[in-house]
Amino acid sequence: MRDSQKTRNQLLNELQEARRQLEVLAAAEVERKQAGDELSKSEEKFYKAFLSSPDMIIISSIATGKYLEVNESFAEITGYSREELIGHTVEDCNLFVNPEEQQRMIRILDEHGSFRNEEFVFRVRSGEIRHWLCSAQIISIDGDACMIAVAVDVTESKKMEQALRESEEKFSKAFSFSPVAIAITTLKEGKFVAVNETQSRFSGYKPAEFIGRTAQEMGLWGKPDDREKILRLLTERGRIYNEEIVFRSRSGSLLTTLFSAEVINISGEECMISSSLDVTDRKKMEQALRESEEKFSQAFNLSPIAVGLIDIDASRFVEVNDSFLRFTGYSREEVIGRTPEELELWVNPADSGLMDANLRKTGGLFNAEIKSRMKSGDIRTGLFSAQTITIGSQCRLILVITDITAEVTAKEALRESENRFSMAFHTSPVAIAITKLKDGIYVDVNENYIVSTGYSRKELIGHTTRSVNIWASLEDRARMMAIVQKQGRVQNAEFDFRIKSGEIRTWLISFEPITTGGEPCLIGVSVDITERKRAEQALRQSEEKFSKAFHAGPLAISVNKFADGCFVEVNESFTAIFGFTREEAIGKTSLELNIWLDRQDREHFVQILRQEGRIRNQEYVFRNKSGGTRNYLLSAEMIEYEGEICVLVVTNDITDYKRMRAQVLEAENLKEVDRLRSELLANVSHELRTPLASIKGFATMLLDYGNRLKSPEKRGYLETIDKNTDRLVELIEQLIEMSRMGAGMLSIRKTSVNVSQLCKSALSQARKESPGYSFVQDITPRLPRVNADVQRIRQVLDNVLDNAVKYSRPGVEITLSVRRSGEEMLFTVADCGIGIPKDDLPHIFERIFNAPRRQKSAVPGAGLGLPMCKALITAHGGRIWIESEEGVGTRCFFTLPLNAEATPDSAAWDLPD
Repeated sequence: MRDSQKTRNQLLNELQEARRQLEVLAAAEVERKQAGDELSKSEEKFYKAFLSSPDMIIISSIATGKYLEVNESFAEITGYSREELIGHTVEDCNLFVNPEEQQRMIRILDEHGSFRNEEFVFRVRSGEIRHWLCSAQIISIDGDACMIAVAVDVTESKKMEQALRESEEKFSKAFSFSPVAIAITTLKEGKFVAVNETQSRFSGYKPAEFIGRTAQEMGLWGKPDDREKILRLLTERGRIYNEEIVFRSRSGSLLTTLFSAEVINISGEECMISSSLDVTDRKKMEQALRESEEKFSQAFNLSPIAVGLIDIDASRFVEVNDSFLRFTGYSREEVIGRTPEELELWVNPADSGLMDANLRKTGGLFNAEIKSRMKSGDIRTGLFSAQTITIGSQCRLILVITDITAEVTAKEALRESENRFSMAFHTSPVAIAITKLKDGIYVDVNENYIVSTGYSRKELIGHTTRSVNIWASLEDRARMMAIVQKQGRVQNAEFDFRIKSGEIRTWLISFEPITTGGEPCLIGVSVDITERKRAEQALRQSEEKFSKAFHAGPLAISVNKFADGCFVEVNESFTAIFGFTREEAIGKTSLELNIWLDRQDREHFVQILRQEGRIRNQEYVFRNKSGGTRNYLLSAEMIEYEGEICVLVVTNDITDYKRMRAQVLEAENLKEVDRLRSELLANVSHELRTPLASIKGFATMLLDYGNRLKSPEKRGYLETIDKNTDRLVELIEQLIEMSRMGAGMLSIRKTSVNVSQLCKSALSQARKESPGYSFVQDITPRLPRVNADVQRIRQVLDNVLDNAVKYSRPGVEITLSVRRSGEEMLFTVADCGIGIPKDDLPHIFERIFNAPRRQKSAVPGAGLGLPMCKALITAHGGRIWIESEEGVGTRCFFTLPLNAEATPDSAAWDLPD
């Protein structure tokens, strides 16, 4: 390794090693006198080491200053041969650059006898100046004082140290004065080791406040997890370059930076050197630029004025806004890249030449009225403006079109309107006259005015209303003028006018100020209401008659506002029935008077009235002032009363009628109950005797022969008794239900029912009770809920399924299907049993009908199940029917309405025949 490649530490170590060798040599010199042969060997070893040492070694005489010996390294570095050096002095070779350096070396040796690692400057043979690190000691050779010196060339090391100092100085200046914030932190803990002025300035902390603290402690991170993010990126990439990180300054403001970082080693510890370029303002500018571009883009695209950009060289559209597309009717794809001529925009080809001429002459075009053809072929009129502009070093033509088609059309329409107004003026069915505001001179009148007044146009035009004597009262004219001066117009005022025949007519007239020929005038529009006034008089007389009928009528009549329900008027019968005086009722609502027994009835009443506009004979219960309740038959009609929508309500007290009708129904029900009782006793006596006889017989057997019977026989008898007891209970329950039905006391309590769950529950129970049969469900998923009495419908399902089991052999499949059919829910129970004869089907739902199939099959039953099912389904507003073929099977169908409302508890239903 060459000296220039050695570090300072390596050179020092080699110098120490040379010194140690010199000390060894010195010791060997002392011992030489004591050991003859050994000394010779040692000298030989020393001489070899001396000559081959990589460090420069010399031995010189103190007295003469001449070199006594030099090694190869000294000769090579100085550029002299050993022969040229030995026997010559330092001065002969001119090795010292400064004589003072030589004097300093001699002085140190005189004072201390030796020196170590002293730096001297020498000049080698080539003239190059070199720095040597020298160590020397005075020794005695053959009694003469000599100096042995070891030198190491540290020139390159010095240059490196100088370069390092300069580099460190440059780095220090670059670090301190860099416009980029720079910080050095420990990698492990994140503590600041050093920061520059920029870091201090943009964070708001002094440099000393950073040292030894972390960014977390100082609250510098804009996001708490940013440090973990940076460490993760350093691990993944080895360095970070321009990662966008947000920092928080001491004042709390957020700064957006481009963060770069790299891991370095300082004094054996891993650190992170990072730089942060503040781009907050740049980000704001970029955001502002984006917003500006966005605003421009929005202004361009959302502008109500059509705008297009044309490449001047190619004469083709390069950009258009939405208004341009609407104006032309083309899509963007159809416009971009095409010329106006290709799009056939010009109705008149000369307009294109006019635009080109103006652009060449003045560089622009301003509001030239040009007609354009849309894609559809329609012609539109626009004000065309054009100007050449430069966008990104490219010359463009900006074309701006203001659509004035509507204005042009409006002007034409105005002309047509004026023509139409003139025609409407003269042909109007109402009388119209234009008079001067100042003196009342007629300027113009229409034909109807001439007909209405009886005057000719010649008798009116140029004459005043006073000279014609058209006003029946001059005070009316003065009143009209006062209204015009105060309000600027007269709207639908009644005045009396005198026509040419002298007859006084009543006109409904409106006056409006207009300007005609630059002079203020009044235009008057008159409608002759003389006949209407006479009709109104007749109407008032009719209303007077109605009022008498209203107040004298035997039925309670009231008029209520439709908007809020307040009473407007009530008759005497109303006050007599409800007990309120007229003054107590007027202005109050029925709720405030508390006359509805059930407020839901009022909601029902209002709902029907809103839907149908009228109510006929709807029964409600009302409460009078004293608290008594009565039944009323109510009818209502929407009417207009005093300019407001009202409701005319007629109330008829039917309390006594309902009481008498209830008494009649009660008598009929008692007769029906008695008849049913007789019929039941006559028809079910056999059904009751059979299980009773069985129970009696087997109970007697157990009592008389219990000790002789075996346990299996006893159990068989008891099971027969239990089975017949259940049959008796079933018959009695059916008899009770039929009695209730016959008396009209069938109770239905409707709730919202999940049909799927109900059917699955019924099938599950049927499988438990009849394990020998196969039950299949065919239920449509997501069925709507129905409003029904869940127990009653379950009773129907159990009865129908039980019938299917009774009249089918074991192992037969019984299917329950449910699906929606229009506004009904359709239930079907199908079996493959013995079926029903065709003649029996019409009677199957009759009470106590003993069907032959039951007699043939010996199936027990009183014939009450299906009639009960029909009563329950009918009570729900549904239908039930059976389809069957003897020997094939039976299908029982029943439906429930989907839109049925809940029925109040304890609702009575008549049992159908």
